Amino acid sequence: VFKLLNRLEDALACYEIAIEIRPAYAEALNNRGSALKDLFRLEESLSSYNRALEINPAHADAFYNRGNVLVDLKQINAAITSYEQALAIKPDHAEAWNNLGNAYLDVKRLNDAMICYKRALAIRPDYEFLLGTYLHTKMRICDWDGLQELRSRLEQQIVNGKKATPPFPVLSIIDNPAIQRLAAEIYTSAKHPAILDGFPKRHKDRMGKIRLAYLSCDFREHAVTYLITGLIRSHDRSQFEVFGIDIGEDDASPARQNIVDSFDHFIASGHMTDDDIAAEIVNLGIDIIVDLTG
Repeated sequence: VFKLLNRLEDALACYEIAIEIRPAYAEALNNRGSALKDLFRLEESLSSYNRALEINPAHADAFYNRGNVLVDLKQINAAITSYEQALAIKPDHAEAWNNLGNAYLDVKRLNDAMICYKRALAIRPDYEFLLGTYLHTKMRICDWDGLQELRSRLEQQIVNGKKATPPFPVLSIIDNPAIQRLAAEIYTSAKHPAILDGFPKRHKDRMGKIRLAYLSCDFREHAVTYLITGLIRSHDRSQFEVFGIDIGEDDASPARQNIVDSFDHFIASGHMTDDDIAAEIVNLGIDIIVDLTG
């Protein structure tokens, strides 16, 4: 119940007590792993899933969850193996098929990804936000079979308010700005609902320079960095104090160092929770924040 309420520390404490009472409690270890993952304690989460699987090698969900942590740890090939082990135990695990497809997509195995997405949709035709990804993957490998029917189906689902696709695939599938916007609104509402309270309001009477922040996961060897570094340097420092808020990874590239040096302040928050990042933005007194991530 604490986990469902997002009271992760309380949930973790309960799982620890359960495991202390029954050390070979695979389900508690699996749930403990999920709480640790949500707390970004990834190595501990992985260890918890491994312990669960030592106790119960047929625990499909533990293999699936283990795969999710391995993806976060950038160990994609190991994640693929873990998802495959989950599916060997539970072939109708729609989430495992979907995430295996995502992992294949990550390593550019597009044909394999498409097969996985197709299996997930066969098991669960209304799988949230998958139809658009599946269709986009088909297009990327130039498989035009059933394209018109799938595109019409996708558009109708978006019009009907269904959770059919992430926003980006729609840009290359449906040439209609209204449909593209609607798809983005549906996705954002489902994945990132507005936070109505919980953070102090910024003091509007604060004097001094305008505090301007740019947020991105692409402050690295990436097109965004090349395109925006000159812009960051060009802000009038007599009026603006410019912050970079990084939600990605440090690739130690010259491009990253150049953009870091272009900001007045740079916050690397790749391993912070969303709530921690939001609190930091409030604490910094940011007036304007520009999301470069789409």
